[in-house]
Amino acid sequence: MEDITGAPQCPADTAGLRDRVAAFVRDRVVPHESTLDAGGPKAAATLRGLQVEAKTEGVWALPLPSEFGGQGLPLRSYAYVAEAEGASDHGPAALGSAPLLDTLMLWRHGSSGVRDRYAERLVAGDIRACYAMTEPETPGTDPFLTATRAEPGEHGT
Repeated sequence: MEDITGAPQCPADTAGLRDRVAAFVRDRVVPHESTLDAGGPKAAATLRGLQVEAKTEGVWALPLPSEFGGQGLPLRSYAYVAEAEGASDHGPAALGSAPLLDTLMLWRHGSSGVRDRYAERLVAGDIRACYAMTEPETPGTDPFLTATRAEPGEHGT
C-alpha cells in the first residue's frame, strides 16, 4: 500500500507503536536535546533517565532480539518506527535501539561466550559497543589494513 507520493504507508499494526515512539521523542527527548548535545555527567544522567522512561513506557529496544531482552520487532516494521526515533539524534540511544547493528552481529556471529558476556548488557543499555574502521596513516575501511590491536589489559578485557 502506498500513499499519494508513492511511499509505502505504515501498516496498521505498526502505526500505533510508531505514534507512541514519535510522541516519546517529541515530548521527552527533544526538550532535553541541548543538555544531551553538551555531553558530560548531566547529559549521561539525562539519557539514563530517558532510558528508564522508555523501558517503563514499553518502547525500549524495540528491534533488538528478544533472546537478549529486546522486543524483537521485525526490521520491516521497525523501519517505520526508526523514522520516528530519528526525529532527534538522541532518539535511538534514549529508546535503546542504537546498538541494533552491534547486537545483531553478536547474535549472528559472536561466540556463545561473547554473546553470554555482552549481549544482554548491551540490550539493557548497561554497556555500549563501538569500533573504528580507520586510523591515521591507514585510510579507508578495509579492516585488513588496520594496524591497531587489542590486548588484554589490567581488567582482562
